[in-house]
Amino acid sequence: MNPTISILISTYNAGDVISDCIESALSLPHQDIEIIVGDDGSTDNTQEVIDGYSDERLRKYSNEENLGYDENVLKVTQMAEGNYILFTSDEDLIHPTGFERIYELATNPIHTSVIFGNILDAREGNADYYYKRDEEFWLSSKNALRAFASDLQGAPG
Repeated sequence: MNPTISILISTYNAGDVISDCIESALSLPHQDIEIIVGDDGSTDNTQEVIDGYSDERLRKYSNEENLGYDENVLKVTQMAEGNYILFTSDEDLIHPTGFERIYELATNPIHTSVIFGNILDAREGNADYYYKRDEEFWLSSKNALRAFASDLQGAPG
């Protein structure tokens, strides 16, 4: 059975922050999730930090050389087996209350294709569900996301 949600973490030279991100994902109580960490050929200690974690929900890989953000995200997306995908950055944390809300939406019998939302910065004291800086998160049907990624690859640059 596929995991309900794949949490995808693309990283590069984030040895000083990646452990907090991984630990926030591993602290989630759900067993039907997978966490995929893709290191894009870091030249610092990122890979050593990632290798220090062991959990049956955690999958990790490292590119031999830096492919760039877009290619690394695409590679992580292609590895995902979950019915839904949650992207997060290596410097971000996943708040358990926010993830629970996502999980409820993803497992609701009413079909959910895409969930968008603002991310609030915990350091500013206004965090409600999610922690991330000046960006948005999105959780999307894996097939819809792959189709979107495929369209991007074919688009004129």
